[in-house]
Amino acid sequence: MQQIIPVKLDEKVVLDILENIGYGAYILTPERKIIYWNKAAEKITGFSKEEVLGKSCKDNILKHIDETGKNLCLEGCPVIEVVETGLPVKAKVYLHHKLGCRIPVECYFSPVKNENKVIAVVEVFREVDEECEGLKQRIEMLEELALIDELTELFNRRYINWVLSTKINEVRRFERTFGVIFFDINNFKEINDSFGHIVGDKVLKLIADTLKTNFRMEDIAGRWGGDEFILIVTIERKEDLTTVARKLKVLVENSFIEVKNKLIKPSISIGASIIRKNDTLETLINRVDMLMYKSKSLGGAIVVEE
Repeated sequence: MQQIIPVKLDEKVVLDILENIGYGAYILTPERKIIYWNKAAEKITGFSKEEVLGKSCKDNILKHIDETGKNLCLEGCPVIEVVETGLPVKAKVYLHHKLGCRIPVECYFSPVKNENKVIAVVEVFREVDEECEGLKQRIEMLEELALIDELTELFNRRYINWVLSTKINEVRRFERTFGVIFFDINNFKEINDSFGHIVGDKVLKLIADTLKTNFRMEDIAGRWGGDEFILIVTIERKEDLTTVARKLKVLVENSFIEVKNKLIKPSISIGASIIRKNDTLETLINRVDMLMYKSKSLGGAIVVEE
């Protein structure tokens, strides 16, 4: 049997490895203070080393949440679990990007030990490709066809109308089904009036980035106009549509941008419906529009109707 010769790696070698692995990586103290941040982490999150070193990940930086919107920095933090148990942890979370949106990542938290005591935690993370690449790829394919909204880089109303008309015809011919989620940003005028249109545009882009990084290739998102957005989803049941709408609401309302030390956290009102056999483009849009306004009257509750 070939003898395995142990190799002792010094700190510089380990950091060089982390710097070039192609995955986001950072190191935290047991108190969750960030002491190392690699180039891939900068690229994935938008935060530079200078912005994060010496800070806690909960200080308006990553602020991980799960799919229910639970703030893991306050409850169920994987870093604390690793420190307490000395065991590695794997988790899928939604981290806060510098632009404000939430992006899905798969994380691996590993302990660094000295005499069986955890002295640091290494987190390695990557974007979840099946979620974050779908809409991005479709948008890149259509950038040259004047079907993209210039500000948000989502599909524009012209393209959305074409997709809906095509899908409505498929429903009639092949008995297929789909759902439509229609929503707008609550109190968007007040955001513009209080902070200016540049900040308002950043909020619109935040919403767009949330849509682009968290939904599938077959889901089609667009800016309908102003602060109104639309998401066409492939589903089979009303319950599936409710699940997607709830996920969207959680991700948007746990996103934020910071302006002059003040957090701006958008909220949305959602109306959603499954296509009906006799629907036209007009009846479908009118219905989800009215459901959205019903949601607004109920304080932003999700309103889904077959």
